Amino acid sequence: MFFFLTFQLNVFAQKESIIDELLDLMTSEATDEQTFDTEALYDDLVLAIDNPVNLNSATKNDLDKLPFLSDIQIENILYYRYQFGAFYSIHELQLIDDLDELALRFLPYFVYVDKVEKKKKTSIKEIFTRSKNEFLVRLDGTFEKKQGYNRTKEELAANPDKYYLGDPFYTSFKYRFDGKGKLQFGLTAEKDAGEQFWGKYNKGYDSYNGYIQLNDLWKFSTIVVGDYRATFGQGLVMRTEFQSANTSVLQAKTRNYGFRRNTSTDEYNFLRGVAATAKFGPVDVSAFYSFRQMDADTSGGSFSSIRKDGYHRRVTEWEKKRTLKTHVVGGNVSYNHAKFHVGLTAAATLFGVPKKPNEKVVSTFLYEGKNMFSASVDYSFRIYKFNFWGETALCNNLGVATVNGVSFTPVSVMGILLSHRYFSPKYDFMYSQNIFGSSSSNENGFYMGVELQPIKKWRIEASADIQQRPWVSTNTTKSAWNYELRMRLNYVPNSRMNYYAQVVYRENERNLSDVESVTKQIGKMARTRLTCHAQYQIGDVKLTNKVVFTHAEQEQSDPTFGFAISQDISYKIPIVGISLNARYLYFDAKDYNNRITLYENDVPFAFSIPTLYGRGSRYYLNVGYNVLKNFSIWLKFAQTYYDDRSEIGSGLDLIQKNRKSDFRVQLRVKF
Repeated sequence: MFFFLTFQLNVFAQKESIIDELLDLMTSEATDEQTFDTEALYDDLVLAIDNPVNLNSATKNDLDKLPFLSDIQIENILYYRYQFGAFYSIHELQLIDDLDELALRFLPYFVYVDKVEKKKKTSIKEIFTRSKNEFLVRLDGTFEKKQGYNRTKEELAANPDKYYLGDPFYTSFKYRFDGKGKLQFGLTAEKDAGEQFWGKYNKGYDSYNGYIQLNDLWKFSTIVVGDYRATFGQGLVMRTEFQSANTSVLQAKTRNYGFRRNTSTDEYNFLRGVAATAKFGPVDVSAFYSFRQMDADTSGGSFSSIRKDGYHRRVTEWEKKRTLKTHVVGGNVSYNHAKFHVGLTAAATLFGVPKKPNEKVVSTFLYEGKNMFSASVDYSFRIYKFNFWGETALCNNLGVATVNGVSFTPVSVMGILLSHRYFSPKYDFMYSQNIFGSSSSNENGFYMGVELQPIKKWRIEASADIQQRPWVSTNTTKSAWNYELRMRLNYVPNSRMNYYAQVVYRENERNLSDVESVTKQIGKMARTRLTCHAQYQIGDVKLTNKVVFTHAEQEQSDPTFGFAISQDISYKIPIVGISLNARYLYFDAKDYNNRITLYENDVPFAFSIPTLYGRGSRYYLNVGYNVLKNFSIWLKFAQTYYDDRSEIGSGLDLIQKNRKSDFRVQLRVKF
């Protein structure tokens, strides 16, 4: 009995370690300009590692769910099977072009090799007797009191908008059921810090999300009822995913996920209703309907924008809660072949009140009215070692958006990707997003990525992204150019060591003056960031060192510098079910232009990339304890200490001290 329990805890700890390592890898270089839904990413990785796929029957859609694989790597895996037939061993992956050390390390946890047998019907009894259930309860808080909570009941009643309505704690509840990947359902409830839990303005949690998803039911590959995400083509018409967290410069293509249940606590980027995809041989037919009440200011009989943060902490925020009725209907038809794909997507949005943007100069070309419509055609095909892909969309505002690219591997040790995108200032659709993180409007850009592996275990990556905004934007009063150059050197000698050095240069044109004028001067803002990373494992101890240097230069201002150095330690004792993550970080960055952002290990489903500037230090301790195979508790304490200031934050979030101390507690039950 003891041996069995120890074995189960070892397997459990190993899976969690792999997921933590992947999240760190995919988001370690994230910036505050980027938005990652790591909560949903974590959940997707858990689902994928619990339901590995057979390499001999895996489709492109199956492998697309593994975010650590680039498009070229996926294409080469499928092409290898097409050339040589079924896999006999997982070790054959080492013979495939472009599968680097990291891909070879992670893949065995998500795939397996077996004979392809005729699919057997899964009985309802099997679904429920071999199911997996999970409950999570989480509590976050800050020990120091913020200005927004520094009030009496009488002061709050007299001036409710000058204070936060609720307590200073974040709380959430999550339940997830997985029946062999065939039946999934779940419920998520959340309350942000400052939101009222029970009182005049709220009864219970502030937001609730729920879903039921059925997979491989008769002709239907997917049926979702409740809250879900939808992505088709390159996302020019429909993409309710956050920016992708990639591990390769050769990933500038949106993954066509179709419909997926929404497990995130995000209160904006999802649909609510019903969606289904039916398969008729090589043809997929998808349709969906959504009805939601979203946050917006509709007091004047119209709205200018939709609030995306989900906060309802003050009266003015609460008054905008779920005031905008939104209907969305659409569908996709796609033809999928081993060497090519073509798809058609269309969607329409009906608002309860008309949309009337406020910023007339910026939004000159954008849509005004109650009904929005967009349709597109997307494609991909492979010729020899070339993979072509793209999507072109047209909205009812007569705006055009198009993105097209090609990736190829001229030799086994080299991969190249070229991509061009053009989004007219007139193109405007609510659920349109591109993979580069911005809305698909007012943008003309070119991207190039190159990956070389001249010596085994070494990999060189380089990319360049050039972007022009043809029309004015919120930051510029005329056409502006932006550049991003990136180079990275990776060295992975074995599964226990990982080293890299990366330099990123960003240059943006933006207004230099705050004076309200259409003739504002445009100037350049350039930022350079150098990151050196070393990770090595000794027994059950994993050590990670990072050094970050930043340089910022803005026209009409002196250049500024910043740096940070951190030491991480991770220690796992599977036999007793304990895992520990700790970090000490020292930083010195003169101003916000030199801000330091570094990924932090956290409790499962939580995520932290703090933004630090000034001079000070930050440390955290994150402890997980698997009390039994099915029960675990996580505790995190983090503190940021500043040497150059006596208060932190501003407005209602002001802390009149030079330190900020946060805690997080999470309980998880699995059975």
